[in-house]
Parts: sequence; structure tokens; C-alpha cells
Amino acid sequence: MRAHLPLFVEIETSASCNRFCTWCPTGIAAPRRAGLMRWSLFDSLVRQLGMIGYRGELALHGLNEPLLNPRLIKEYAQAASVVPNSRLTCYTNGDHLDGEILRQLIDAGVSRFRITLHPRPGAERDRFESGRARKRLLALLDRLGIEHDAVAQVPRRSGLRWIVERQGACLELDVPDVLAHFNDRGGLVAEELSLGSPRAAPCHVTSTAAAISYRGDVKMCCNVSPDSPAHERYSLGNLDERTFVEIWTSPKAQEIRMRHERSDWSLTPVCSSCRHRLPAE
Repeated sequence: MRAHLPLFVEIETSASCNRFCTWCPTGIAAPRRAGLMRWSLFDSLVRQLGMIGYRGELALHGLNEPLLNPRLIKEYAQAASVVPNSRLTCYTNGDHLDGEILRQLIDAGVSRFRITLHPRPGAERDRFESGRARKRLLALLDRLGIEHDAVAQVPRRSGLRWIVERQGACLELDVPDVLAHFNDRGGLVAEELSLGSPRAAPCHVTSTAAAISYRGDVKMCCNVSPDSPAHERYSLGNLDERTFVEIWTSPKAQEIRMRHERSDWSLTPVCSSCRHRLPAE
């Protein structure tokens, strides 16, 4: 089975988060994670992507809040310089985003933003309300200095989404329907986010997306948390030991992809309860 380059690469360049979300391993961890990816490791990784001519989407986030990273602007600027054909995306909860930081990120090369307006603590079990969500949206727009009538709501199965263009960048502002569409992160978070029966649909995530932790672990998928002993087996390799391409094309990675294409979870039992990117969603 030939391994193509991923369409999407996420690099967790920092580990901190300001929220305690019950659907995220970072949110329920004790003690909280902290730390930055070594600059030498980050620089080596993005240079490797540049050398292989990577043309997909590149985002500097993971199980964290990227805007807590004091180095984030520098990292995006470096990625733009050495991986010029990639599309740089910033995922954020928006809590620390304002008009000036938005401008700096765009100037550094970011052309797409996914801003997720998460429910307040303890409210994720409530159905999202469009009226309440709109108030949060308008407050964010005011903080970013964006006119209210500049946004357009677009259809979405998994919640509410508004789109707005700003300085040549696309901003996607989401209010997620957590209980209907989030997953159990490989058994690390709320059981109610698990499938009620073993997953029958194949998974294409491991064939199309690469996720790297701040310690350099190339994870099986973005839902894996190498900080958890239960997930250590789902690391494909570490970038201190092998190159990204060597890990991405390794026999272990290719065997997992082949099995996931036919809904075989025997090597990765945590996948049997996962509803991430099910066809109906």
C-alpha cells in the first residue's frame, strides 16, 4: 500500500490550555500539561516538510490553546518561509484573540482561522442555542473589530458556523454541538461521547492527516494523547529518532491505514468506539 503525503498536518508546538473542557484529555488532566516544542525540533520538522514540497494544510495546534504560546507568531512566520506552498491555518478557542493578534497572524502568513466558541464549563450537555451563541459571536466580532453585518451563516451538521473575510484571510467561527458530534478521544473523556456499538464505518483520518505532539511524537491521529499511558502504543514514532517521512511511510503506519480502510480495529481497539468523521457527519 503506497503512503501518500497527508492533506493536513497539525503540529502541537505548545502544550498549555486555558480551558477545562470535558471532551478533551487536556481539560481533564491533572496536573495540567505545560511546555513548548523545542525550537530545533520545530525548525527541523517544517524544513523537512518544505524539502518534500508539502502543499497541504499546516496548523500549529493540538490538544492545547495555541494563542497561549508566546512564540506562535514566529513559528507561523518560519513555516510560511520554509513551507511556502502550504496553507497555514490557526485553530483557537478565541479567548485570547483580538484585532491586533489577528493582524499579526495574518501578516505571518495565516490564511485560515477556525475559531471555536466552546460552551461555558458545565454547559456542554445542553443543546446549543442560536440566540445565546449569537451573543457570543457578536462579542467576538466586537473584539476583533469586525462589522456584524460582514458575517454570513452557512449550513453545518455539527453546530453553527459563520464565515467572514478579513485582510485576505478566511475566518470560520463555530459553535459546536458537542454531544451530537464530538468523540471520546480514545476512551479518555466522557463515555457518552462514545459510539453505542462498535464502529462499522471505515476511518480515513489516519490516511489523510498527521498529528505531532509537542514532544515530537507522530500520533496515529489527532485524538491520541501520548501523555496517557493508555495511548503510548498509538505513537507511530518520534521525530528525534526518525524523519517525518520515515515515520509516515513506516510499515506500522501503513498497516494501521490499511486496516482502518476496512474497519478493522484489531491493532487499534480504541478506534472501535470513535465517531470522528463518520460518513453521516
